[in-house]
Amino acid sequence: FDEQAQVTLLCLRTAECCFRSAVMAEDWCAAATRRVEKGSDGVWIRFGPPVDDSLMSRFFSVRFNPITSGAATVMLFGFVIVLLAIGVDREGCLTESSEDGAEIFRHSACYTPQIEFSFWMKWVADCFTWLYIGSQDCWVVFLAVLYFSRFADMKLGKDDDEPEFSDFAWFSMVFSCGVGVGLFFYGVAEPIWHYVDVNRYGHQWNGTERLPDNERAQAAMNLTWFHWGLHGWVVYAVVGVLLAFLHFRKGLPMTIKTCFYPLIGERIYGFWGDFVDSISIVATTMGVCTSLGLGVFQINAGIKKLTGYPNWIKLSYYNAENFGEWSDRVDSLRDYYLDYPVDSAFRKAHNFTDENGDLIIGTASKIASFVDTNDEQILIIWLITLVATFSVASGLQVGIQSLSMICLYLGMFLMMVILLMDDTWYIMNLYTQSLGYYLWDFLRISFYSAAFAQSDHGAREGEASWYMSGWTIFYWGWWIAFAPFVGIFFARISKGRTIRQFLNGTMTLPIAYNFAWMTIFGGAGLKMEMAADKFGVTCDTPRTRANICRVVERMRPSGYGGNPEVFCSTLTKLSCRGTTDMIFDVLYQYADLGPFMGVICLISLILYFITSSDSGSLVDDIVSANGIEEPPVVQRVYWAFTEGAAATALLYQGRLNYDAPDAGLRALQSASICVGLPYTFLICFMCVSLWRALQYERGELKWGESQFKHSILDVGVTAYG
Repeated sequence: FDEQAQVTLLCLRTAECCFRSAVMAEDWCAAATRRVEKGSDGVWIRFGPPVDDSLMSRFFSVRFNPITSGAATVMLFGFVIVLLAIGVDREGCLTESSEDGAEIFRHSACYTPQIEFSFWMKWVADCFTWLYIGSQDCWVVFLAVLYFSRFADMKLGKDDDEPEFSDFAWFSMVFSCGVGVGLFFYGVAEPIWHYVDVNRYGHQWNGTERLPDNERAQAAMNLTWFHWGLHGWVVYAVVGVLLAFLHFRKGLPMTIKTCFYPLIGERIYGFWGDFVDSISIVATTMGVCTSLGLGVFQINAGIKKLTGYPNWIKLSYYNAENFGEWSDRVDSLRDYYLDYPVDSAFRKAHNFTDENGDLIIGTASKIASFVDTNDEQILIIWLITLVATFSVASGLQVGIQSLSMICLYLGMFLMMVILLMDDTWYIMNLYTQSLGYYLWDFLRISFYSAAFAQSDHGAREGEASWYMSGWTIFYWGWWIAFAPFVGIFFARISKGRTIRQFLNGTMTLPIAYNFAWMTIFGGAGLKMEMAADKFGVTCDTPRTRANICRVVERMRPSGYGGNPEVFCSTLTKLSCRGTTDMIFDVLYQYADLGPFMGVICLISLILYFITSSDSGSLVDDIVSANGIEEPPVVQRVYWAFTEGAAATALLYQGRLNYDAPDAGLRALQSASICVGLPYTFLICFMCVSLWRALQYERGELKWGESQFKHSILDVGVTAYG
């Protein structure tokens, strides 16, 4: 009986293998899957222990594509070296500016790379606003059709695969990677700047006529919702759903080049596939590096707010009283002063010595504090980098997942406290009203391209010509530049979910959360700004704030005697403050709870930066390792330190530019946004690729009949045939 059972079992297994082979031979991804199994899905360098679940394999094996990794490293650090080598023009240069409607040139200090890449970004906005606006709208429509299509219940994985993470853990990672940091930076600041700036709704060019304040405030909320709504998240969802489908269901590598397999087949394995992956790594690293570098400005502002001192390493402050403690730094401070551009605002306003050649302590103290601030920021970068390295080395299930859940809990706590501590009914009214405005104005604002405002013949009255490039196109380019990074990360954590579930988790829920955050924080900020205007708090008010007691116009119920309610709080003129200070100014108005809320906000901000850094490092490593899900730890450490090193180099250069210490990071940011232009075309092809892949999977199309087949000039450009 045992021998007969064994023979029967052997026959069944043989039949199953034959059946699988037959299915594999007929499957539309069979050729690509065989490449993965044979290890011929790209160029490889492999050494160290064999791949398994052991600690030796995880920590000491190396598996990467030398072409993709090498090209990305050379391009990234080559770009950083160029930015460092050019430096600040000490003699100044001619820069264009506008005064009373006329274009004039001024001789002033300048950082050439920032000016150059700002011109590139402006050129993209001037020439391709129609493309950015139109493509975002098309992608939204495409995903809406996909959501209600016959394909929406198809799994991102095998039919029996279950989700790897719980719904809450999955959403927390989606949100932390997608926009977590940005909400802290722009949550209060963006509505304020839309409220006071020359935007498309409210101001005349000369500033003498404008909409009523209430309408300007609502327009500010509407623009903020638009920039953080459907049109932003759509790029992440397109890349993520396509890559998750091809990887978990069809077994293809988790790299950007894989997205084009349904269109060009095995031609993704070659120079152009590696080139696309290299650019994706560079875009990811530049984006994370820029966010990390600029983010430390806000973290440092929060630390200074908590300590109450200008500096928190070395000396807390510099002045004549403690000059003996820092007099030995005078020579180095003089060197910094002489390195500042001759035409810089700082050198024009401050002399290092007086007429007799004696040191002016006030100037030296400003430079000393500025240099210490730069050291503080670099220290913060490396603390974040070290924690992020530990997090990414511990893996998704331990480090990234745990930190993301903590971040989401802290963020929800902050929202709930502000909702309850502030004018709750005002915020609830604002959310309801803003939702109505967003839906009512959706089509108009979605297609608005500033045609007249950006043209040479545009009237002086109305929207400023720079507004579209400075806000909407900046956002679209920024979202698109982050699409490879965030899309790959979304794909990596979404195994076992249906397409509809994926779209709910990456479009519906995050947008609702964004809207709630922007309404609560932005609404509280607008209320403070408008109250400051009403009670005469201006930029000339000491520290731009004042403690104001005012009568709340709503009366108490008759049971309390009908007496008016008096409310006292600190009102800050937020538009006179820096972007990094605004969220802390809002939190500190809540009396004794303010410092505690500031600490929670600072912790949340740091953790969100850590999750962004470790997510970026993981994505870089996945792509450089030809798309394997769990790349070796040593490579994760390499990419984490690469991000920190690049941010440090550009931030260190900032100490040589007192007027604009973030100029190098801004140049890197502008360059990465320009990368969004070619990716706009690639994402359009990804939409076609996704639909084709779903049709192939359901048998509605036969593989090879709807591909891009015929090469033109052998440069990867193809024609439909």
